[in-house]
Amino acid sequence: MTLSQEPLRLSAKREWLFRVVLLLVMALTLELASCVALRLLNRRYPMDPMAEITEERVETFLKKAYDPELGWKVDRTRHTLNSLGARSTREYPDISRTISVYGDSYVFGSGVPVEEAWTSLLEKKSGVGVLNFGVQGYGSDQALLRLERQQSEVPSPTVLLCILAENINRCVNVYAGFYRPGFNPPKPRFVLAGSRLTVYNPFSSAAEARDILLYHPDRLIAIAKEHDHWYRELELFGRPWRIAFPYSLQLAARARYCVNRIRSGFQDSGTHIPLFMEGSDSLQLLKAILARFRDLAKDRDFKGLVLVFPTVRDVRTMQRTGKVGYQPLLEFMRKDDIPYLDLADTIAQQPDVERLYVDGEDHFNRPGGELVSSRILEFLRERDALPGEIGSEPRRNE
Repeated sequence: MTLSQEPLRLSAKREWLFRVVLLLVMALTLELASCVALRLLNRRYPMDPMAEITEERVETFLKKAYDPELGWKVDRTRHTLNSLGARSTREYPDISRTISVYGDSYVFGSGVPVEEAWTSLLEKKSGVGVLNFGVQGYGSDQALLRLERQQSEVPSPTVLLCILAENINRCVNVYAGFYRPGFNPPKPRFVLAGSRLTVYNPFSSAAEARDILLYHPDRLIAIAKEHDHWYRELELFGRPWRIAFPYSLQLAARARYCVNRIRSGFQDSGTHIPLFMEGSDSLQLLKAILARFRDLAKDRDFKGLVLVFPTVRDVRTMQRTGKVGYQPLLEFMRKDDIPYLDLADTIAQQPDVERLYVDGEDHFNRPGGELVSSRILEFLRERDALPGEIGSEPRRNE
């Protein structure tokens, strides 16, 4: 073999150096990929919730939307509200001929103008004033608290408490940033001791909310450990650390958490379904909230009805199996004489469910609002819950 035919060999020193460089490149590549993965996942699932709490976001929230008793209210600078705080361009001089509706963004009508919200469509079809007291992001607990606070001021003879199935997530939560991405305002929640509901609200003043969120995050963590189901899940499966080096170790620590969330997406069930398991603390709490609504209706002499809105995933489950994952809640209301309408069957019968929702969101568009308002009107007639037509044409706000 000639010299030119001999294989090129690295010296032992160079071979060792080559391996070190190769390992460094692989490690850096892994870290870069992990960093990108964490930040992409953070757009859909809470990966770094504490980092979302910034001074600018907190101060904007406190200025425009903070409410010391309910957590937050509708921002009047962005939405049209009447003098009672309802989403409407109208005033209602005779409250005795109105229906008040409480709930979250499904009631508010996110994604559509006020005249296309299902509450407005119901008003046009029924001839009865419909006061829309929905607030985006509310849990069923906040909706009930708002009703309790203002029912004496707005004593509609018929009151609808509307529950999106996913709302059960919010009833066991004090800071929604632990179960959905981005900055989320803090909220009060009910605590169940035996059969007695009490309100737990560590954010009962703007100063207290600011202090906890901005200057004492350790207090927020301590509060969440005791009172927030989603913080406990995040701590158990992924821990709410900041996204920082070493990214690969943080991604590995969150692996079980990510798998749980991703599996829920593939199974098309939603994170709320496990909370409806019979005997769970979350279901017991929601049952107590509904029982309190029923008792409030008796004490204050109004007709209290519950509307249950399914998520799109709940509708798909209904189409596949003929049942919904929140069946235990419906059975409870049947047994405890709480009149309700579950809209899952009405929506599931439609051949093209997606056409009923605002693109990319879980809220009704105009066709969806037309469908559910017609079914709700039938339900109100069945329950003899229409107060009567408005005596005079409502006037528009100045």
